[in-house]
Amino acid sequence: MTNQATYSELVDFLTEQHEQIAALVSEVSAASDSIREEAFRRLCRLLAAHEALEQQTVHVAARGQDLGDIAEDRLSEEAELAAAISALEALDVDSADFVDRFSDMETILVSHADKEETIEFSQLSPELSGELQLRASRGMQLADEAVTAHGTALPYGPYAEMLDTALDLVAHNV
Repeated sequence: MTNQATYSELVDFLTEQHEQIAALVSEVSAASDSIREEAFRRLCRLLAAHEALEQQTVHVAARGQDLGDIAEDRLSEEAELAAAISALEALDVDSADFVDRFSDMETILVSHADKEETIEFSQLSPELSGELQLRASRGMQLADEAVTAHGTALPYGPYAEMLDTALDLVAHNV
């Protein structure tokens, strides 16, 4: 990957991450005890990097192409997802309440990813400004690190803090 990602590379990367996220959701659902807790932490870390990448590239591009309503709908869904994750973080991962709420979060997540792929990604022009290409490249690197857990740029923590850190890292290309 160069230091400037194309729109096609970005969309392919995000779509592939949707599949990785789905696999982690399945892992959390099937696991128990400390294995579930670790899988949930990895899911939250990946989601923070992934959503930051989308917010700092795809949604910015959508606004610039008079698709602001679409971007705002996705941001609203992401806020709903963040609230669901925050509620989950307060629960014991082995509780029935966690399992029920995790299922609800999964529904939000699947619907959100589907709308991104079928509505937002397909309606955007494939042209990204140089700044968005740099953000995309950095965000893709950060998201890769979140999956492999080798990177230290995005340490584990509460989802809201990881998302804030990821947004800052992607926006400022540090």
